[in-house]
Amino acid sequence: MDNSARKSAKRVGPTAKKRGGSDKDHDAATPSAAMRQFVDYFAELGPRWGLSAATARVHAFLYLADGPTVADVVARALAMSDDEITAALSDLAQWKMAEQTAGGWFVGDDPWELLVTGLEERRKREMPEALAIMQSCVAQAEKDGATPSQAKAKMADMLSLIRDLEAIHPSRQMLSSRAMRQIISLGASASRFFKRS
Repeated sequence: MDNSARKSAKRVGPTAKKRGGSDKDHDAATPSAAMRQFVDYFAELGPRWGLSAATARVHAFLYLADGPTVADVVARALAMSDDEITAALSDLAQWKMAEQTAGGWFVGDDPWELLVTGLEERRKREMPEALAIMQSCVAQAEKDGATPSQAKAKMADMLSLIRDLEAIHPSRQMLSSRAMRQIISLGASASRFFKRS
């Protein structure tokens, strides 16, 4: 085989990587620098939303993954132990933020749906207790004769806010994440327009 034939064979050989090739060629257990930055950011953000850093890290990785991913791949990609991965995936399942399928663990592609699901699960965990405590505070303040009027008024305002947030919940269920995105995007566009005016 002459030199030109060898070069041609090398270009089209089975180990050659095509320009613009499929993402399937990328090793799922080897995240890029950009992916690591993305995952690390959500690991820092997670505890502010009530998730552990490990849970948020796994969630972010699964969101970026190209389809369902088995736990072993997630563990290798994030350099986490089996116990850490098991706990994080269990946490995500309880929050309804990840689903186990025949092919592995899966997170949806729509960031709005992920946000809404997280907020809804947070609401279910926190709002009933907040409502009960605020109702108790307001009732006690009305009876004790020791709570200043301005403090009573502020407690009542907080109770009203919590009730309003609870009232939003049934209405939210009637809207898809796509509809919510359009409504909020419309509001953001209007806000930018008035800022320019």
